Amino acid sequence: MLIDFCERNGLIVTNTWFKKPKRRIYTWKAPGDWKRHQLDYILVKHRFRNSVKDVKTLPGADIDSDHNLLVAKFRTRLKKIIGFRKRRPRWDLEKLYAQRQSVQETLEEKLGAIEGESGNAEAQWNDIKECMLDTISDLVGKVEKIARKPWVTQEMMSKMEERRKWKNVNNEEGRRKYRRLRNELKRATDRAKKEYLEKICNEIMEFQRTGRYDLMYMKTKELGWKENHGIQNVGIEDSQGNRIVDQRQVLKIWENYISELYDRPNRPETLEVEPEEEVDTDEKGPYILQSEVEKAIKEMRKGKATGDDDVPGDVLKLLGEGGLKTLTKLMNTIYESGEWPKDFTEVTMIALKKKTKATKCSDHRTISLIAHTAKIIAKILKRRIERKIEDVLGEDQFGFRRGKGTRDAIGMMRIIAERTLEIDEELCVCFIDWQKAFDRVNWTKLMQILKETGIDWHERRLISKLYMDQKVRVRLDRGETGSVQIGRGVRQGCCLSPILFNLYSECLTKEALDGLGDFKVGGQIIQTVKYADDLVLMAKEETVLQGMIDRLIEIGRCYGMEMNVEKTKVMKISRQPTPVTIKIDQKQVENVKCFKYLGSLLTDDGRCTCEIKSRIAMAKAAFSKKKNLFTSKLDLNLRKKLVKCYIWSIALYGAETWTLRAVDRKHLESFEMWCWRRMEKISWTDYVRNEEVSFRVSEQRNILHEIRKRKANWIGHVLCGNCLLKEVIEGKIEGQIEVTRRRGRRRKKMLDDLGDRRGYCHLKEKALDRIK
Repeated sequence: MLIDFCERNGLIVTNTWFKKPKRRIYTWKAPGDWKRHQLDYILVKHRFRNSVKDVKTLPGADIDSDHNLLVAKFRTRLKKIIGFRKRRPRWDLEKLYAQRQSVQETLEEKLGAIEGESGNAEAQWNDIKECMLDTISDLVGKVEKIARKPWVTQEMMSKMEERRKWKNVNNEEGRRKYRRLRNELKRATDRAKKEYLEKICNEIMEFQRTGRYDLMYMKTKELGWKENHGIQNVGIEDSQGNRIVDQRQVLKIWENYISELYDRPNRPETLEVEPEEEVDTDEKGPYILQSEVEKAIKEMRKGKATGDDDVPGDVLKLLGEGGLKTLTKLMNTIYESGEWPKDFTEVTMIALKKKTKATKCSDHRTISLIAHTAKIIAKILKRRIERKIEDVLGEDQFGFRRGKGTRDAIGMMRIIAERTLEIDEELCVCFIDWQKAFDRVNWTKLMQILKETGIDWHERRLISKLYMDQKVRVRLDRGETGSVQIGRGVRQGCCLSPILFNLYSECLTKEALDGLGDFKVGGQIIQTVKYADDLVLMAKEETVLQGMIDRLIEIGRCYGMEMNVEKTKVMKISRQPTPVTIKIDQKQVENVKCFKYLGSLLTDDGRCTCEIKSRIAMAKAAFSKKKNLFTSKLDLNLRKKLVKCYIWSIALYGAETWTLRAVDRKHLESFEMWCWRRMEKISWTDYVRNEEVSFRVSEQRNILHEIRKRKANWIGHVLCGNCLLKEVIEGKIEGQIEVTRRRGRRRKKMLDDLGDRRGYCHLKEKALDRIK
C-alpha cells in the first residue's frame, strides 16, 4: 500500500536509497530485542530527490521510545519570492515621435478650442490635461512591455512576441520560422547595441572636448546600467528595531518616517507674505512671457518619468503656437492668483536602497516624481531669482552654480594644503556634516531671507503657496502611503531647491562666522569652502577653529540645522601633524589623516598617491563588473572607446587637481596597460611585452597626456577669470613675520606638470591667450 501511495503522488522513500549497515536501517525493535524492523520512513517529492544527501537512524539517541531516531540531511536552494508591484504603463514615446505631425495638429485643434475659456488655475489645467491625455491615448497609447536594456526598441519587443508564438509549434514550418526570427532578432539586437554604445561614447567624448565634465559624468552613468530583477526587501524596521513584514504596517512606518523627517507636527500654520496693497508695482514682478515658456520647455529632457498627472514632458515639446499660448495663459493665471493646481503640489517619492541590506527607512534615498508642467513654471521662477541670489552668494560656494563644480572645490582644498605645507605652516580643517540639511530648512526663515534678498512679491508668494500646499506620498513595491503634509525642508526634485538652499546656507554661515577666522591669503580671510551642504571650516589655530564651530552650532540651531557629530571630522594639515581637540556639544570630534571630500581623497600630507591608488582600484572593480562587455566580440575600436569613456572616467575623476610624482605616473601607466591586457585577455603568464600589447590594440600610452590636457583646460578656465581660486593660487599666505620655505629641494606642486622653464607667468599668459 505504501508503494502504491508513493507512485500515485510522485513520492520516494528516502531511507531506501542509501546503502547503510543494518544498525543504521532498522527503526524499531521488539521488546526483548528479539526482532528488528524498518517501520518509519521519510517521503519526499520526486523532484527533490537530488536534494536528499543522506538518511540514517541514530540507535544511541536518548529518547523515551522503542523506535530509533530517523534523520535526513537535505541541501536545497529555496526559490526567492519576488514581489512585483503593479507598474503604471508607460506611454509609447517611440510611436509619439513617429506620429509627431498628427499629434501636433490634434493638440493645436483641441487646445485652440479652449484658449478663450476663463476660469481659475485648477479648471484651466484640468482642461489642458484632458486634451493632452485624450490626444495621446487615441493616437499613441501605452507600451505593453518595457525593455530591460536601453538599446532594445519596441519593434524588437514585437519581434520577440512573434518568435515566442512559433517556439511551441512542433512541426517543420514552425521550427523554420522560429529559426528565421531568432536569427533576425539576434542580428538586429547586436546592431542596435553597437549603435547605442557608439552614440553614448561619441556624446561623452564631445562633452569632454568642450569641457562639460558635469554632463560627461552624467552620460557615463548610462553605460553602467544595472540588471534589475525586481527582488526587493519586503520588511522594514520600526522605531523599536523590530522587523515588520505586514504591508499595511510597513506603509504606516514610512508615513510616520516622512512626517518626522519633515517635522509635520511643528508645521507653520501660515506662510503669508505682506499684503499686495503694500507692495510697489515695480516690486511685484512682470507677467510670464511666451518666450519664457518656450525656453523652459526646450530645456526639459526627453523620456523622463511622469508625475501624478501622467502627462509626459515629450508631449509639451510638440506644442505649436496655439498650445503655447494656452499654456502661457495658465502660467499667468497661476502667477497672478498665487494658487497652484492640485497636480502641481502633490509629489510621489520612490524609495531606493542606499545599500544592499537596507532594513531602515533611513537606509533609503528617495526620488520625486513631479508634474512636468509644474517644472515649467519652476524653471521660469528659477531664472528670474537666480541672478539676485548669485549677487548674495560668496566666492567660496561651488555647488549648483554656473562655471563652478566639484573639481574647483577639490582643487582649492589641494592648493591650500600645498601652499600651507610649502611654507612650513599648519592648518586645522573641519569637515562639517549637517543632519539631513536639505530636509531641515525652516520655511519662515527662508521667506524672510528671500524678502531681504529683494525677490519680487509674486515669486515669493508662489514659493510660499507651493511649500504650504505640497503633499508627499511614498510609493513602495506593494502599495503607496497616504498623502502627508510636511513642515520644513526644500522641495525634493524641484529645480528651485538648489539655489534656495545655497541662499539659506550662505546667510547662515555669514551670520555665524562674521569677524572670525585667521587664515589669510592675499589679505583676504578664508573661512570656508562650500559645496551645497558640504561645508569645510579652516583656521590656523585650534582655538579659533573651535570658536567658529561653536558659533556655527549656535546660529545653525536658529536656522533649524543640527551637526552630525559622528560624521563630522577634523584634520590637521602639517608636516608633523598632531591631534586636534575639537568638541561639539562636549563630544570629541574624530581626528583623521584622510577624508573623502566630494568623492576625492584628501590627506594631511597634501599628496595625491592615496587618491590615485583608490581611483585605480575603483576603475578596476568597474572593469571587472562589465568584463563580459569589454572582452566581447564587439569591434575593437568600440571596445577601446568604452574603456576610455567608462573606465577612464572613473579612474580620472578629479585628475585636474592631482600633483603627480614619479611613482604616481608609474601606477597610472601600469593601470593603462592593465586595461588593454584585460580587454585582449592577455595573462601575465603569456609573457607578452607592453609594446606588443600596445601594437595589438593600436594604442600609444596616453593616459598621462589625457591628464595633462584636462589639467590645462581646467587651469586655463580658472586663470582667465577673477575668482577666489585664482586668488589662492597667486596670493600670499599671511602668518609668520617672515614666511620662507624650508631647506632642501622644493616640493612639487600641482601646476608644475603644465609649466616649463619660463614658469607660472608664462602659463598664465597662455591661459589668457584664447587663440592658442
